[in-house]
Amino acid sequence: IVTDDMAVTAENMVGIRRDRELPIIRAVAIGSLRNKLLILVPVALVLNHFAPWLILPLLMVGALFLCFEGAEKIFHPDHGHSQHKPVTDNHDFEKLEKDRVKGAIKTDFILSAEIIAVSLATIKATSFMVLVFSLVAISIVMTVGVYGIVALLVRMDDFGLRLARSGSPRLQQWGRGLLWLDPRLIRFIAAVGTAAMLMVGGGIFIHGIP
Repeated sequence: IVTDDMAVTAENMVGIRRDRELPIIRAVAIGSLRNKLLILVPVALVLNHFAPWLILPLLMVGALFLCFEGAEKIFHPDHGHSQHKPVTDNHDFEKLEKDRVKGAIKTDFILSAEIIAVSLATIKATSFMVLVFSLVAISIVMTVGVYGIVALLVRMDDFGLRLARSGSPRLQQWGRGLLWLDPRLIRFIAAVGTAAMLMVGGGIFIHGIP
């Protein structure tokens, strides 16, 4: 789920100006953390206390969504990419950024809900405070990890270009290597994320259905 989250966020950077990539990733990361800490973790704790029987059905619904999304990525790999049209007007850039941030946070909300649900089903804590601190820690680590790696992915080509233009032949070779690797790495992460969605969704079904 985390791998797919990285791939989706990286793909959302298509068509965004270079100088706005990191601010947008920061905005999505803040929105993601807010969703986890203010909505998903409290809801998960309330459900775990008052209606623990609901957690498994919710996990099954999430598993169905993951399998559907994974299958859609396989049968429609270019779905949505045609919408990334080039823009030149500043107002259009601002609207594009806002739309991308909203869309990324909405997608992240669904994936984050699955992460919290799986975490809740996995943690065997007898203490309520241990459960609270565990979910909060998982939320922070996942958010920082996902969006930190995404930031590195979207700026890897800039770093590679800088090395390729340096005076050292060895650094130039490293720079060309990074430029070659960056798009292939993003495509690889997207493929692994798709496989991960199907494996996690299928795994939830296998464990959830007697």
